[in-house]
Amino acid sequence: MNFDCLQTFIVLSQCKNFTRASEIMYVAQSTISNRIRLLEEYTKCQLVIRNKTGIELTEEGTLFLQYAKQLLNVETVALREIHMLNVYQDHLNVACAQWIHDCWFADDMVRYSRDFPDIAVNMTVDHGETLISMMHTSTLDLAITAYNINTNSLISQLYKKSKVVLVGKREQYSCLQKGIRGEDLLNLPLIYSDIWDNYLSDISEHLLLDERIYRIHCNMLGSAKNFCIAGLGCCFLPADLVKHELEAEILVEIPVGEISARYVNLYVTYNRARLGSAAMRYFFELFPQMIPK
Repeated sequence: MNFDCLQTFIVLSQCKNFTRASEIMYVAQSTISNRIRLLEEYTKCQLVIRNKTGIELTEEGTLFLQYAKQLLNVETVALREIHMLNVYQDHLNVACAQWIHDCWFADDMVRYSRDFPDIAVNMTVDHGETLISMMHTSTLDLAITAYNINTNSLISQLYKKSKVVLVGKREQYSCLQKGIRGEDLLNLPLIYSDIWDNYLSDISEHLLLDERIYRIHCNMLGSAKNFCIAGLGCCFLPADLVKHELEAEILVEIPVGEISARYVNLYVTYNRARLGSAAMRYFFELFPQMIPK
């Protein structure tokens, strides 16, 4: 399969226009069309449909897009690792979500890189679903996510456990530090965070699930915290993420009576095939508590 064709398909899926895709990739529009035709011949499926405004992906095209991105990522990682071996003893590909990186893992990897300068480090920060997909394609050595996965190629174990707390800016919500009832959530400007399993069903026991009750939606917990600090609402967040702000009395915890204590369980998932590599041996030498059991 031609990787230029894959890249063209990904670009076209994003801009949804052949002319725009040719401008982005600095090739003729006919080249774009030919590459898509070659992909459709290879997959034996129609991947795109032309319409008045440009194109839209077929159902098969939408599914193929996921694999196209994974294939290109594998190529990128492979080339990078080949080039790294010319300079470094080994490489370590690690990943985690943004808030995990900010709370713990950034410091760990700075320490690792400082102690083992002959190991090239590639740090990826992304959503858990994306990282697990990368683990399955063996483009990562380890990832820290909320997923506990054990297969023939992957092994997971508990990394951290963080209590979930409802927080708000002290100047506005210090009067609620003694606690509220579940039904009182309806009167708060909530910032949405799907932070624990069955989050929505737990919350819906106490209030109607209307989109209007969530003042702000964030797909990153760090962003949700920033909105809380700005006084724009309250949010359920990991206690470790807001530890500094609680100690500095920038934010306050608001106990919710009818909702029992919830925790975020974080797991470190390893690529079994890389456990014996030099990079991983050094990693376990520095962090023995993370050796798979």
